[in-house]
Amino acid sequence: MHGLIYVLLQFLTASISLSNGLLHGVSTIKRSDDVEVTYSSTARKLELHLPIVFSNLNFTYDYHLIILLIGPKGSMTGKIKNFKMDLRISFDFNTYQAKVESIKTTDTGHVDLIFHGNAILDLVVNILSEFVTTILHPLIVLVIEGIVKSVANEVVDAVNVFIDGVLHPNPETVNAIFKEKIYSL
Repeated sequence: MHGLIYVLLQFLTASISLSNGLLHGVSTIKRSDDVEVTYSSTARKLELHLPIVFSNLNFTYDYHLIILLIGPKGSMTGKIKNFKMDLRISFDFNTYQAKVESIKTTDTGHVDLIFHGNAILDLVVNILSEFVTTILHPLIVLVIEGIVKSVANEVVDAVNVFIDGVLHPNPETVNAIFKEKIYSL
């Protein structure tokens, strides 16, 4: 009996995996509101609050959907209009290091999805696109947040390397900063 319950539970589950994704339109980033700058003299810390918006993001992903033990595959394309986030970045004057404090999505905008590669399934899914979009929306938001966090951390890391190179110069860091070959005589 235990095996039958397991098969029944497997039959009633659903999952989706996304792979081979591309995100376009990151260059449509702009400020969505006023930037706030605060400085705490006791903590010697500068904080920036940067509200940003991506006015037009486009993405493509391959999907593998499993519903009732059936696993169709295909691709999907989508558009997101006015995806808003808040970035909080700080600079500590005690350590001379920048840090990404937080990145939060404040408005996920409007998402449109179109499915390709499975004629019958695509027709049904595209007709039910509002329902499917509601299900996939949180997953898409997580992907975009992950990309923005990764880029923000890379920029902050580059700033920290630059500052460290200026404060503690050596031939390697000077070389990296100015991209010139240094020769010793």
